[in-house]
Amino acid sequence: MDKQKILVLGTGRSGVAAAKQILAMGGEVIFFDKNPKVEDRALLSQFKKKDKVSLIKGKLLASDLLHINASVISPGIPLDEPYVKMLATAQIPIIGEIELAYQSSKGKLCAVTGTNGKTTTVSLIGEILKSEYSDTHVVGNIGNPFTAEALETEEQSATVCEVSSFQLETIVDFPSMFSPSQYTPDHLDATQDHEKLYSGEGIHCGESGRGRQHCFKLYGSGASKVRKEKKPKAEGAMVFFRGRT
Repeated sequence: MDKQKILVLGTGRSGVAAAKQILAMGGEVIFFDKNPKVEDRALLSQFKKKDKVSLIKGKLLASDLLHINASVISPGIPLDEPYVKMLATAQIPIIGEIELAYQSSKGKLCAVTGTNGKTTTVSLIGEILKSEYSDTHVVGNIGNPFTAEALETEEQSATVCEVSSFQLETIVDFPSMFSPSQYTPDHLDATQDHEKLYSGEGIHCGESGRGRQHCFKLYGSGASKVRKEKKPKAEGAMVFFRGRT
């Protein structure tokens, strides 16, 4: 991202962490927030004076997209927002902050998603990895955003990341551990129907430039339909947490 202009959608914790990673990689950041009351000074105070950071708020215009190379969308921003559709129409790449982090991180990665039980599972896996890897990062919704620690990882690092279904809507190469152990209708505001939710649409397990990524399917209540219909795109192990439901 050296010398590229990146539009960061959202000025919250994830957006700021993504911006700092982009700046560390030599890029320029243009924030956008549809809230016209976002305080410029409060946002910019989180960066150094030398950092190339600016803010657009309220309404995003087509003219604002000139010379934008790519965009990073914060979790929770719906992909059907008019300004997100504007980016797609302009053929500006849209990725999520976990994709940004993944593409610049090193070492081994384990990601966990689901409705309930993610934090407990991630904490457990994190403790297991710490016993084997001297440099272990536990990131995502459980604590620091992945982007806040991605550039600190090395080839011998291990990272476990708690990921929401919203974040998985904007992955490209990010290899995820599909963990539908406690999927419930909580996410219907984003997925609209059970079929899409239970099928794990947009969630994948596969191989990347780092070699084979294992796909662990963590089954629990309500996941029998996934077990029958969804087949991982990579070899993996089945780990039953609450019995074969």
